[in-house]
Amino acid sequence: MYTMNKLFKQSVAIIALALAVCTGMNAQAPQKFNYQAIARNSTGTELVNQAVGIRISILDGSPNGTVVYQETHTKTTNNFGLFNLEVGAGTVVSGTFANIAWGGGSKYVKTEIDPTGGTTYSVAGTSQLISVPYALYAANGGTQGPTGSVGPQGPAGPTGPTGIGAQGPTGPQGLQGPTGPGVGATGPTGPTGVGAVGPQGPTGPTGVGVAGPTGPTGVGVAGPTGPTGVGVAGPTGPTGVGITGPQGPAGPTGPGGGGGGTLDAAYDFGGSGAGRNITVDAGSVTLTGPTGVTGLNGIALLVNQFGTGTAGIGANLSGTGNAISANSSNAANSFSTIQAVTNSTVTTPTPTSAILGQSTGAARGVAGEVTSSGTADAAVRGVNLRTTGGIGAEGVGFNGLSGRSAANQGYAVFANNTAIPAGTNANSIAVAGLGGIGVNGQTTYGTLAGVLGQNFTTTTTDDNIGVLGQSQAGAGVVGSNIDLSYFGVLSLGDFGATGTKNFIIDHPMDPENKFLKHFSIESDQVLNVYRGNITLDANGEATATLPHYFQSININFSYQLTPVGAATPGLFVKEEIGTGNTFKIAGGAAGQKVSWVVYSERNDPYMQQHPEKRDTEVEKRSGQKGTYMHPQLYNQPASKGTYFNLNQPQIKEQR
Repeated sequence: MYTMNKLFKQSVAIIALALAVCTGMNAQAPQKFNYQAIARNSTGTELVNQAVGIRISILDGSPNGTVVYQETHTKTTNNFGLFNLEVGAGTVVSGTFANIAWGGGSKYVKTEIDPTGGTTYSVAGTSQLISVPYALYAANGGTQGPTGSVGPQGPAGPTGPTGIGAQGPTGPQGLQGPTGPGVGATGPTGPTGVGAVGPQGPTGPTGVGVAGPTGPTGVGVAGPTGPTGVGVAGPTGPTGVGITGPQGPAGPTGPGGGGGGTLDAAYDFGGSGAGRNITVDAGSVTLTGPTGVTGLNGIALLVNQFGTGTAGIGANLSGTGNAISANSSNAANSFSTIQAVTNSTVTTPTPTSAILGQSTGAARGVAGEVTSSGTADAAVRGVNLRTTGGIGAEGVGFNGLSGRSAANQGYAVFANNTAIPAGTNANSIAVAGLGGIGVNGQTTYGTLAGVLGQNFTTTTTDDNIGVLGQSQAGAGVVGSNIDLSYFGVLSLGDFGATGTKNFIIDHPMDPENKFLKHFSIESDQVLNVYRGNITLDANGEATATLPHYFQSININFSYQLTPVGAATPGLFVKEEIGTGNTFKIAGGAAGQKVSWVVYSERNDPYMQQHPEKRDTEVEKRSGQKGTYMHPQLYNQPASKGTYFNLNQPQIKEQR
């Protein structure tokens, strides 16, 4: 808070309030009076050569009385911090100065100041107007009596204490709004698909050889026949045992079983699923499909899977290499090496895919590559055959889609829409950008452009535009040079405008709230203007000097002279512009100041080689005839606009 004695010191309570002296009852009193003060900062130092904002209020009856008049000023202090102003001549905030009832009770003047030159005022002090200006009182109907004799001067009263303006309490801080939602939670990672291991083929049956023939039975030698017993028969003799012959050699192994075994039988050989594992330790398992067969019957390996949340084929790789490798070696093959088809209509939470590439590490989910010797037009291609909506390729993430190229004549991202525009707003857009910034182009090479717009159409209409900028309410195109060292917008050809050509800056008196606009002068000629001030010599003459390049770019000169300080009927151009790019003025008084202006027709090489640029009335081109730059100004429909077909509607993603 700046106080009266720290920020603002009145040189007197009110200095020379009654500067207007009436000589009679009918004299016209000026509705203002002078006010002078010194501005100081919080340490008591004068604010020298500095703009300050001031608000003056006239109060009725007391220092806290009703404000009957209020006005503001912006002044610049001098080398001593002093400034002067006229109360009654400022920017009126409330009340009417001429209607102040100066004779109706005491009046006070309250001073408020903003040392930064703005409108954030602090009270600097309030003082009573000890003597109402006679002229102002008389203007309100008062009658002035005769001037009384000057009384003796009383002793000087003691100096009153320095008033200190009280600082108002600081208002409470508003409640902080709730923090907006942050980044949405990342959805759960879907399960990694693992294909089921195919069944292990059954082990072929062991071949069984045919048993060799049994050797001949050995024959024992029969003993002699005993005599015929007489009487009781003797006991039977023991049976002779022949000696067994040696075993014959093994016969050859017979051929294998002639059929009846299946892969399913091998899978369950030795128990349910006992034969499902195969250790491939002697070369790859090879399936050779039939030749000359098409369709499903020509597929070497066909897997039908009816499970839920599973896969038809799975491959787990714990070493190095590819989990699945596919190779098409037929150069005339018109089919894809790997093809996946889905007819899923699921779109929630996200649409499914015929092929999903997923990475849980630093590897890429999907990669496409054309070798240096290849002739393919694309490493990865997305094709959308729908006629309305849909996307050929979509990238989603922090950077949705990234394109890179190391080729000097290549493109990091290339977009081509070959559709022929037909109908209103059918512009066959190659690239559409939608976001906080729809398209951002940058370059780190000083000779190239961040964004390049080109149109190589050779028609004679003006709708073959390289770059089009549109805005619903703001600027269609904004060009900015960050360090202000060069042009924000540069036109290498003619510059055209259907409206005014404006010079615009922040308003010096209110830069936060206002713009200051100046307008270019328009003419039916291509003109350059030069001006200056000069003082006439003892002979009433002077020589005005123009830039050294003046005659190299100008022809057809005209002059305008304005005497300053006194009328000079005899002032004239004594000598016109010559080879030295000067002209002489004469006919004035010695020491007289003269302002001069020279108008000239532009005649640089561009104008010399394009004299048609001087034409003021030109025919519209063939494609423009029958159209209007601003059809609404001529009560014509918008469809008659010259650039009507370029009015692109708001971009929306076509899914």
